[in-house]
Amino acid sequence: MATECYLSLDVGTTAVKAALFSVDSGALVSLSLKEYALDTPAKDFVELDPEVYWRCCVEGSREAILTAGIDGRAIRSVGVSSQGETIILLDEQDRPVRNAIVWLDVRAAKEAAELAAIVGDENPTGQIELSATWPVSKVRWLNRHEPNTISRTARLLLVEDFILHRLTGEYGGEYSLYTSSYMLDIRQKRWWGRMLDAAGIRVEWLSTLAESGTVVGRIRADAREAIGLGPNCVAVAGAMDQTAAMLGAGSIAPGIATETTGAALVVAGTLGGYPTERIGTMALQCHAIPGEYLVMGWTSAGGISFKWLRDTLFPDLRDEALAAGQDPYDELIRLAAGIAPGSEGLLFLPFMAGPGTLRLDPALRGLYSGLNLSHTRGHLVRAMLEGLALVLQMVVSDMEELGTKYEEVRSLGGGAQSDLWCQIKADITGRPMRRMKCPEASALGTAMLQAVAVGRYANLSEAAGQMVQTSMLFEPNLHTSAAMAVLRSRFADLVRRVGVR
Repeated sequence: MATECYLSLDVGTTAVKAALFSVDSGALVSLSLKEYALDTPAKDFVELDPEVYWRCCVEGSREAILTAGIDGRAIRSVGVSSQGETIILLDEQDRPVRNAIVWLDVRAAKEAAELAAIVGDENPTGQIELSATWPVSKVRWLNRHEPNTISRTARLLLVEDFILHRLTGEYGGEYSLYTSSYMLDIRQKRWWGRMLDAAGIRVEWLSTLAESGTVVGRIRADAREAIGLGPNCVAVAGAMDQTAAMLGAGSIAPGIATETTGAALVVAGTLGGYPTERIGTMALQCHAIPGEYLVMGWTSAGGISFKWLRDTLFPDLRDEALAAGQDPYDELIRLAAGIAPGSEGLLFLPFMAGPGTLRLDPALRGLYSGLNLSHTRGHLVRAMLEGLALVLQMVVSDMEELGTKYEEVRSLGGGAQSDLWCQIKADITGRPMRRMKCPEASALGTAMLQAVAVGRYANLSEAAGQMVQTSMLFEPNLHTSAAMAVLRSRFADLVRRVGVR
């Protein structure tokens, strides 16, 4: 058992993960998961009491320490990664003035359109478009509808900043998280003043930004007592969760992409420098690696499409599996394994929540094409797995238009646990797929940032060499390459027919 550990707090949309990693080996020592339900007080409104984030961080940390059987004084540092875009407003006494407005909240669609009209074509943020998701839209909405909230506001924080503040008393943030705030000029790494003015955001409300892996401060006494930490423990700024996951997958240099099949399908890769021109609709982000950038693309319904299929067409198998204490997805995968590649002509477009960053009609939605009387439920599952793999191929191809080739993809999220699905992705993309030994890539990436911050390693490349391990490699099957070429062509033709604007 390790005598010293890094504590990583991964604050997600509906849960906090608290993970302890060995200082000596970088191995995952223990993991705690604390879930919470979001509040939806009205249509398009999604909120949460900010104290829930902090309470789950404390409870999860204490549970992880207890499970590991270590003394909390052996924890060297605490690092924080989080979801992006969720805003928390504090008053002069550091008390929340209202519930957090979660990134999923889209009440500010009108305000987003107004801001887009004000700034026109100017956009130094690296993001694709100005939408209701972004903090600037939410703050403009608050200025209009809750002026009393704004009058009491002294600080505007994102979730990572809020937890770092509760740990240290400092207001420190980092560039990778604020990339998706629509407030930051990512090339100059400074606030976009024109947007702040339009949204009604005061600079003095905002955190002091630095690179990921910066020591924000020493853990203050009340937080040390709440969690059970020693007096010398420090807090380290992590990264936006997807960016931290890239580090945890060892995607440090250009050439390796990561794909995360969680609720959405998100693909990301390190760039070999800032692009001289924007091509397509990929998002550009500040990397957790100082001075570097990454490209990110996605489709909004990834694994959630699979959940829809399970719950809509397979409720009997779902209920039987759950009653037996088994994973319902394992049975669906078993059905798909009995179907030949190509699903005997059945295609699935997985755009059930829109096409995401792909250059397609935003109104495009999901579609099964080519159904005939010989198709079974197994065909429906196999076609869905293939459809998401085909979108992965499309996103990686779009990413490569920025000038960086991605020779390998590292698979993260729940979808990475299926051998069949990993093999399908390898066959369709024509690229090796690697599964990671540590399933908690975001938390591991945050631990790597801590290891560099406290001087264990000189840089993230050195940390990756010691802390990142893969568990299985899936090479493209040469025997199916011709069939996969036909499948890619048929899929591209279908997309052109139904999805091109």
